[in-house]
Amino acid sequence: MSKRIDQILFVMKLVAKGLKDTDSVPSRRYIASIHVADKYKITYQTIAAAYTRGLKINMDEFDDMLTRLFHNRDKSIFQLLREHGDSKDRVAVDEFEKWFFRPPVKIAPSILSANFARLGEQVAEATKAGADYIHVDIMDGRFVPRITIGAAVVASIRSWTDLPLDVHLMVETPERQINQFAEAGANIITVHIEACPHIHRLVQTIKEAGVKAGVALNPGTPIDTLNDILPSLDLVLVMTVNPGFGGQTFIEEMLGKIARLRAELDKRELTTELEVDGGINSQIAPRVVQAGARVLVAGAAVFGSGQTVEAALREIRASLC
Repeated sequence: MSKRIDQILFVMKLVAKGLKDTDSVPSRRYIASIHVADKYKITYQTIAAAYTRGLKINMDEFDDMLTRLFHNRDKSIFQLLREHGDSKDRVAVDEFEKWFFRPPVKIAPSILSANFARLGEQVAEATKAGADYIHVDIMDGRFVPRITIGAAVVASIRSWTDLPLDVHLMVETPERQINQFAEAGANIITVHIEACPHIHRLVQTIKEAGVKAGVALNPGTPIDTLNDILPSLDLVLVMTVNPGFGGQTFIEEMLGKIARLRAELDKRELTTELEVDGGINSQIAPRVVQAGARVLVAGAAVFGSGQTVEAALREIRASLC
């Protein structure tokens, strides 16, 4: 790949990472250009020439194309880059375009690792810090070894956040629990396919309760068990540890499983969310997102990192850029 296209893409990525509603694109482009010039040990003027002489446009036109990309999702700048690059450049531009337009990644802090003495406050902290969901692990001491909480606690934390409550039932006979968790304020209820001999009926029950339906797969459960139910699901949860305990180490083999499930969802053109749970932190997060995950459940990395909840979430999000 040519240095010129590489430099331009690097600038664009830095602008995408740093752009806020109050920032103008030209100012972000200028700051990013200085960083890139420093990285390549070249002058700012050399970077500017990559936009102007390299793409045969002036700086105002370049900034206008960037502005339309970031604010209007206009793709014309990608076509311009392809026209002025070689075959390797075009591959790099294609990859960057896919990265830029990928669906946003959601983070769902798991309260399993929160301080239960101040559970409501921790949920409020995660909400204020920019979490997308609050993940609630329900364990019955039978499907998994531990016992955690029930619908009464879910109803209590409902008043502490306006975020969707992502309720994960690691229980036997989950069909007995659906209505009470729906009434407690759950927005998503996920059940384990390993616990459900009549999965179609149970998914329908969840939806009839006015709640989104998810199905979870243990690490040893193949994805083809979902073949017939997949179009009916709002969410699929891939367990990247064996369920039952927080703070476990991510199972590396699950990256391939995530990628295969992402390929299947894309092939069928389904909007089903692909969620992962287990061992997710700022080192693992970029890898599971690259494999195709779009919702990241993180417990110990958010509530047990030694940082504030806000700092922990910011670290995970920064790792995805």
